[in-house]
Amino acid sequence: MTLKDIAKQLTTAVQTVPNLVQILRDGLEQVEAGSDVTHEYSTNEQIVGKWIDGSDVYEKVITTPAQISITTSWSTIYSDSDIADANQIIDVKLLSTGGVYGGISYKVDSGNLQAATITSSLSFLAGTLLIVRYTKAATE
Repeated sequence: MTLKDIAKQLTTAVQTVPNLVQILRDGLEQVEAGSDVTHEYSTNEQIVGKWIDGSDVYEKVITTPAQISITTSWSTIYSDSDIADANQIIDVKLLSTGGVYGGISYKVDSGNLQAATITSSLSFLAGTLLIVRYTKAATE
């Protein structure tokens, strides 16, 4: 089975997840254009690039185990040993059947990924996908 076949099947399977569908369509367009697509999303932490200071950028796909409620106060939305030593959150993409949500800030505190909104509360069901990119504190 080719990457193109997999992308087509995944696109069909996730029609109810608008953001994920767009990501898959973008990847499919690259494959059809002859681009060499090598990025694989994974629930395992992986190095996906370099940050502007030269440190490694890590990425991990997280599936939330319970409903997420994000308010204007910092609240833990996920705990994970991989991100426990995260130095800086670079990007978090929240993939939800409810659409795209802006105005969410993220940070890591004591190994917990925390989020807060700027103005109002948001709720997401268990099983919401987060694609988290971060750097880690330098180890000596």
